[in-house]
Amino acid sequence: MHGGEAYMVEEVDQSGNVLSIWKTSSSPEGVKNLHQEIEGIHWYNSQNKNNIEVAVEKETLHYISLKYKFISGEKAVFQNGYWLNRKWISLAIEHYCEVWKWSSENNDGLYPLHGDFSLDNIIFIDDGPVILDWEHFSMNVAPLGFDGLYLMFEALWFETGNKNPKPQTLAHLASMISLMRNRNCLDNRYKANPLSQIIQFILKHSSLWGTQLKQYRNKLPILLFKENVVENIDKEITILIESVD
Repeated sequence: MHGGEAYMVEEVDQSGNVLSIWKTSSSPEGVKNLHQEIEGIHWYNSQNKNNIEVAVEKETLHYISLKYKFISGEKAVFQNGYWLNRKWISLAIEHYCEVWKWSSENNDGLYPLHGDFSLDNIIFIDDGPVILDWEHFSMNVAPLGFDGLYLMFEALWFETGNKNPKPQTLAHLASMISLMRNRNCLDNRYKANPLSQIIQFILKHSSLWGTQLKQYRNKLPILLFKENVVENIDKEITILIESVD
């Protein structure tokens, strides 16, 4: 089971080498998610040189099956948290800015949402990162920078949980936020209290994640941060960003 509503299996050759990935679903929400995946991949491919090859193999009123060409590359061990993954995080944020800066905002100043931009959903190949798993894609619903910030704060959660982060980790995170601002891929509203604002956006727009978020709160781990921890992280990051700028 992948993500709760879709099944994912690998197709391998006689030597055990993965040739392709299949995603299928027969539940209403799963079928909807895979349609969102197709839309998200088409948008991503239009913005990015490292295209994802996907085809609809079968589709009926209540069923869909997608086939993806396997992408070989490196993956970060997301459970290792932020500091040990800072190299991958830097590459991911730079890629985010490269992709999203070409996207046009709508009249409300909103941009496309990946919805699960995590180190676990990125393959790092020689030509750069490739973002996978677009099942929660929505067009022009989120402030610019939401997904990039989410990735970093999720990595922070896996490192610290509800303990105080190490100064070196927060310093790197603050430098990445400053980079996003300098690359014009971060909405000004995230200048203050970015973690709190990311959490509030998720809670206010939880329908974007369907029933999965209601059933599994740890689907988006940053929701597990305690309020006092969020306040402390935001306070420290604000101070660090001001010192960097």
